[in-house]
Amino acid sequence: MCQPCEMLYNRFLDVTAFVSLPVKIFTMVIVLRYTPQNMRFLSFFLLNGLAWNFGGNMMCAFVHVYPMYPAQCFRIDGLVGILENELLGHIMLLLLFVCILNCIIALMTTFTYRYFIYMYANEAKYLDHRYAFIVCLTLHSGTTALTVFFYIQWMTSLGGYRGEDDSKYTYCFKPDGWQKKVALYTTCVVVGVSILIAASFSIKLFISIKRTKGNTQRTNFNNRNRILWTLATVSSCPLFFGAVPLIIAVITSLEPNVPHGSQICLVCISMLANHGTLYAVSLILSMKPYRKAAVHVLKKFSFRRPYNNATSAKPLFFIGVRNR
Repeated sequence: MCQPCEMLYNRFLDVTAFVSLPVKIFTMVIVLRYTPQNMRFLSFFLLNGLAWNFGGNMMCAFVHVYPMYPAQCFRIDGLVGILENELLGHIMLLLLFVCILNCIIALMTTFTYRYFIYMYANEAKYLDHRYAFIVCLTLHSGTTALTVFFYIQWMTSLGGYRGEDDSKYTYCFKPDGWQKKVALYTTCVVVGVSILIAASFSIKLFISIKRTKGNTQRTNFNNRNRILWTLATVSSCPLFFGAVPLIIAVITSLEPNVPHGSQICLVCISMLANHGTLYAVSLILSMKPYRKAAVHVLKKFSFRRPYNNATSAKPLFFIGVRNR
């Protein structure tokens, strides 16, 4: 890759980390503190997805991944790049992959739970929430275990990789064999099945709400229309800015000789690094309780002072000290 492109890519990921991390923290605080009582358990699923995405953004802040196609290697830049340790680099890459795949699983469970909580609201009141926790824990544990297993099988030492001369901050994988195919095809299957499940329940919910058009009063129908727009907005970000770029990036790794494969993969990585921020912003803007809470918090902490003609200086902050 050309040097100016590398610098642009690095700065882009730095800006992404600078913007996305505070946005994620702010969104998680809003969801944690200002969720209405009737949405309290749904907030667990929302926080679960946001937390995994926050972990991925933390990894991206330290790990800037460059595909070195057609070699089956990746070069790491960023803050972790100062440590010339092959094992540490693989651990950071593994953590990044774990966060990405678990984020997809978390979003899938969110869409599934949202469908059941809307369609079976009365039954949901008597649902033992411990079962939902167990299901989520099982899914995340299985995803993490499979990711670690396939990663270890696919990775290889730099000394054992053929044809790779520039060894600085470079981490390689087996260029062929069953390990590569199983690891990457399994990733595609997991992402594809998650998309299918989330999309199926979202479409079923969309159709169910649409069918109530002739059976509801005008006010209720307007509320349901808002739910439809919320559903479409919140669902589109993980799909178009998360799952689709991830599948394309995996395809470029399956076929590293494809023309401009490295550039295509970099675009996908950039989209993946930002999709969580778009999802967090759309979540706040599309859901009224969170939107009102965000406006309230921003107004509360805005640095606005009344105009004063006095010439004496006024401190921006006051630190209270109790006299003893």
